[in-house]
Amino acid sequence: MNPSKPHESGAQAGGSAYPHGVFIVLDPRQSSPHTGETPHSLGVLITGEAGMGKSELALDLVSRGHALVADDAPCLRLDPDGALLGTCPAPLQDFLEVRGLGILNIRKLFGPAALREAHPLDLIIHLTAMAASEPPEQRLTGDWGVRILAGRPIPTLNLPVRQGRNLALLVETAAAHHLLITRGYNAAVDLSNRLAHQLGKEPQ
Repeated sequence: MNPSKPHESGAQAGGSAYPHGVFIVLDPRQSSPHTGETPHSLGVLITGEAGMGKSELALDLVSRGHALVADDAPCLRLDPDGALLGTCPAPLQDFLEVRGLGILNIRKLFGPAALREAHPLDLIIHLTAMAASEPPEQRLTGDWGVRILAGRPIPTLNLPVRQGRNLALLVETAAAHHLLITRGYNAAVDLSNRLAHQLGKEPQ
């Protein structure tokens, strides 16, 4: 995905969006306590085709100390401050559907701390099938882009999925990596500058 070409997606009306996906609140303290500053939670929308494992991934993340906002039908709307706030339709609150297990009540299984009523959307992670090959630059930077929801640009990562990948760990790390980028640090640029210095070239 080209970050210079954001695209509109998701059903939208009146400053709201209703994308298909699972809305999770990630607490960096649970997974990456060494980001260098006081961490804050991130609202992450996990999207992807049916059968990619979104709900199972959400269950894994909840078991690791993160919180569920909505499964499959989050409502995203602009709040008075201009942030895109994610909530869950009232009848669906507390519930998560996982293939093979059916409908689960997250509140009863994990307690109220495993749920959040609302949270701003900070990041979209889109699960995709693992390709046979990928552009060389994506091996350095990841497949980042921008998605427009309710008129707001949201950073988006296309995350390849295949059997055996630890998706919960990858999502946690992607969120921590995103936080570092927003604070001005980019590992790919750092590596490029180190190599340039080694070769006597101007850093980026």
